[in-house]
Amino acid sequence: MGRQDWETPNELFAIINNEYQFTLDAAAENHNAKCERYIDEAEDALTVHDLVGEKIWCNPPYFDMFPWARQFIRWSKENLVVVLAQDKTDTRWFRDMFNASYKVRFLYGRVVFRNTWTTNRNGAVLFVMGDIYKGLPRMVDVWDWRREL
Repeated sequence: MGRQDWETPNELFAIINNEYQFTLDAAAENHNAKCERYIDEAEDALTVHDLVGEKIWCNPPYFDMFPWARQFIRWSKENLVVVLAQDKTDTRWFRDMFNASYKVRFLYGRVVFRNTWTTNRNGAVLFVMGDIYKGLPRMVDVWDWRREL
């Protein structure tokens, strides 16, 4: 399975957080949480169903994304949800998240995660979901976030 605790680079998170002002990190531990409030492995984000009015950030474990995708889509009914994921366009979970998203941003170049010497073998994508965007046309782009540093 391999390592599942790839920490989002602070520079990337800062740019995204500046836009959305997150209130909750949905997959973190004390040492890598991007928000003051976070859901850790012991709490198990996949079993949390009572979130309302949150601005949720998540860089989930990539091993089994399908249950995460279902949870993000559920949460997006009552919350803003922004997810950093692999751009695995050939998977069902990707299609489901794409269809549920208002904004899909493919990240130009590979993301170098914190405390690693390597990058993700796949490209990365940001999904922005929430019923607050219902009825608006979907936005899809390729984003070179490093130009904003």
